[in-house]
Amino acid sequence: MDDRQVLANLTDLSASLPLVVWMLRAIARERQTAEKIIAAVEPVASGPRVVSGLRETAEAFREVIDRAQRRIVITGFALHNGRSVLRRLSERMQGSPELEVLLCLDISRQPGDTSDEQSLIGRFAEKFRASEWPGGRFPRLFYDPRSLSSESTARSVLHAKVAAADHSCVLVSSANLTESAFNRNIEIGILCSIRNVTASVVEHIDSLIRVGMLLPVPL
Repeated sequence: MDDRQVLANLTDLSASLPLVVWMLRAIARERQTAEKIIAAVEPVASGPRVVSGLRETAEAFREVIDRAQRRIVITGFALHNGRSVLRRLSERMQGSPELEVLLCLDISRQPGDTSDEQSLIGRFAEKFRASEWPGGRFPRLFYDPRSLSSESTARSVLHAKVAAADHSCVLVSSANLTESAFNRNIEIGILCSIRNVTASVVEHIDSLIRVGMLLPVPL
């Protein structure tokens, strides 16, 4: 039933003026709420543009980093050319010593690699320090230990691609932390500025850390 039908029904029922005013205000509040929700959820994309109106993934990622006041939580599957992709994040950390940054990445055991878990973590950390991080102070880095299981049937991957600023906004996307994913690949995501949605995503990641499903990588 649309607004005109509601008003017509009120007229047919000889509704009192106070009731009509209450209904009109309720309709106005509902519209305002709907408009706020629409404005708080933006589609983002990488790669070729066929339709207009989609934010660029790289631009949305930078917005998350720039909007953070206290905390940034990022998860990703693949990281490549991190010195470029994570440069703005490193700059924010250097300029805001109070800013806490959590970075959760996948550490994969390659087929046929029988190295022990600590060796794999050590190699990953060395590469991250030497080749992927732009410099300055490091984020808190975490991984899923199940990805390094010696049993292939027990392995999993940290596949989520999320970037959240405080509880103010969250980017959920198919894009990995790579230049090609941000600029060339066909990727689609959502930038959401609804606080309870962002808070739920951040709390889920924090909970995985609290219960030991995600473990720290020594840097």
